[in-house]
Order: sequence, then C-alpha cells, then structure tokens
Amino acid sequence: IKEKKVITLNFIKRKMDEYERLEREIGKARQEI
Repeated sequence: IKEKKVITLNFIKRKMDEYERLEREIGKARQEI
C-alpha cells in the first residue's frame, strides 16, 4: 500500500510539472499574439 501511494504522488507531481510547463507555453503564446 505504501509503495502504491508513493507512485501515485510521483505521478501527480509529474502531471503538475507538465501542467506548469503548459501554462508557461500558453503565457508565451499570448504575449506573441
């Protein structure tokens, strides 16, 4: 059970990082328009 929780946390963290990167890309795109 403990290992699965760690995997889930790592998965969420990776998704959050991807989301932040997307937000930055969108922000850059908006400035260029």
